[in-house]
Amino acid sequence: MGVMITKASDSLKLISRAEVKVDGLTGIKRLYEYPLVDPNTYKITATQYNYQVMILKDGDLYNFRLYTTNTDTFKKYTQDADGLISSILFQK
Repeated sequence: MGVMITKASDSLKLISRAEVKVDGLTGIKRLYEYPLVDPNTYKITATQYNYQVMILKDGDLYNFRLYTTNTDTFKKYTQDADGLISSILFQK
């Protein structure tokens, strides 16, 4: 709610968007930045860095998300997250 009140949602920044394959299925991977707002003061307190992959399988949505407010941590674990996502196998 605070993000909408302060119009911080206008600060959402898409870093990248790409199609990825997960167990043969096409998914969407998005990296983006998003402002965090203190609900008591409505002030932006930090930037949250998000890694998100969404896959639709048999009508079910699988959403994998990693996030942090530390840019170095985000850069460090993005490749690890890519490896984790690419190793997923759905049971038949």
